[in-house]
Amino acid sequence: MLTRLNRILGRQDGEHREIRGRQNEDGLQSTCHTSRNKWFWGKHRTARKASSTPFFLTEQEQQLNQVEKLELQLQMMMNDRNELREFLSHYNNELNNSTLYSQHLSEQIQLKEKVRILLEDKKNLQGEQILLQESHAEAKRLCEESHEKIYDLWTR
Repeated sequence: MLTRLNRILGRQDGEHREIRGRQNEDGLQSTCHTSRNKWFWGKHRTARKASSTPFFLTEQEQQLNQVEKLELQLQMMMNDRNELREFLSHYNNELNNSTLYSQHLSEQIQLKEKVRILLEDKKNLQGEQILLQESHAEAKRLCEESHEKIYDLWTR
């Protein structure tokens, strides 16, 4: 205790400043400083040896905590996997529905083309029908005229 007080008082007076500065520059430590380190490390080592049982228990607790963390991570990964599987199956269903949609779309396009062709045929047939009706009317008129001429000739 007295050496400590002397050291503190001596430093305040400036007596040991030069020596300490040179020792730090030379890479040397004072004897009291090295003995304090030895005492600290020795105490630290003995403290570790004396508390080996609690340290072992805390190590077991740490391992249990780590196992729990790993189990939690595994559960989270399994949940993520299941969610991704569900998403993938939904996507596959959507893809199949898109595939079905494209098939229906191509069938619809083909049907529209057939409808267009049938409409053109209908127009052509209507035109032919009109021509047939006109020719029928002309033939009927000619028949009536010839019938009248024949009837007139027969009546004479």
